[in-house]
Amino acid sequence: MIPIKLRLRGFKGIKAGMGLDEITIDFTKIPDGITAINAPNGTGKTTILDNIHAYRVMPYRAGNSYRPTAFTYYEHTYGDAEKEFIFEHDGVLYRSLVMIDTDRKKQEAYLYRLNSEEWKPCPGIDGKLEAYDRAIEEVLGSPELYFTSIFRAQNAKALSDYSKGDIKDIFVELLNISHLQAIGEKARRIKQHLTGKVEILMVERKGLQDLVATEQQKEDEHLSTIADIDCLSGEIASYEKEIAALQEKINECDVKIGLQQKAQEEKNKIEANLKANQSKLTTLIAGANNKGQALEKKKDIIDAKIRHSQRLFDRLPILRDMQGKKTAGEAALEQIKGIIATCDNELANLNHDLNNVLMADRDIKEKEGKL
Repeated sequence: MIPIKLRLRGFKGIKAGMGLDEITIDFTKIPDGITAINAPNGTGKTTILDNIHAYRVMPYRAGNSYRPTAFTYYEHTYGDAEKEFIFEHDGVLYRSLVMIDTDRKKQEAYLYRLNSEEWKPCPGIDGKLEAYDRAIEEVLGSPELYFTSIFRAQNAKALSDYSKGDIKDIFVELLNISHLQAIGEKARRIKQHLTGKVEILMVERKGLQDLVATEQQKEDEHLSTIADIDCLSGEIASYEKEIAALQEKINECDVKIGLQQKAQEEKNKIEANLKANQSKLTTLIAGANNKGQALEKKKDIIDAKIRHSQRLFDRLPILRDMQGKKTAGEAALEQIKGIIATCDNELANLNHDLNNVLMADRDIKEKEGKL
């Protein structure tokens, strides 16, 4: 990759170091050989060097990751910033343009190719960042290889600090043997698949071996069982005879048990009747006792009434005298009630006359007042 032209606008490092909003560098006017930039600290040297490439990253500011997704321009730009970089690669001129809206946090990126003195967009480029990053990697390779080989930023990680996997990926891309890596990956997957099959077959083999051993064990157990059956047949015959004899005894016992059950049933019926009669007798006795107690209570009440009647009979003359006095008192009371009623009527008349007098007196006072 040969740089041709770099234009930066709205980068904080340039503004702080030079006081410029935009700077353009024409690399075709730089003499051949090694070129060094000499200026005081803070004048924007690192900002310029970090942008002499077409990737959307500033490697010194990006840290250990050179992927555009791990870097943002918004911390290093202001306003409507732009980065335009023209370079030559494999005899073809390219122009990359990254437009950064720092305030709205938006970016657009375009890649052009010079055809017959006219810049034409590369296929698939429509301003989307993913399409631009993919097109740059197709032209210049991965950013890991680029910033590890031909471009080394300040404080870049040494090759000795890379892991074996990272070194392997870099050499695969550098030697262009990614197809061999794909073949190796395919072989690894086939090996894993076949290894899995072999393990399955080994498990099945072990299962079959266990099955054969189990079948042999079952065969031995079968022969042993047949021998045991022959040995036990004689014992079974003798046991059958004993069972027949015991069965006869059981039948005799069943007959006896049947007779005993009938006797027990008769006994149970008699006991049930006896219990019922005893219950009825107990009930009758209790009823008789209750009736006797009730009659005793009635006798006591009658005796009390007789004694009370005797006392009243003894007091009969006194009560008759009191009855006469009561009759005379009631007559006098009636006369007194008549007198009281007459007095009440007279009192009502007097109250009425008094009210009339009061009303007349009030009228007189009103008329006197008017007079």
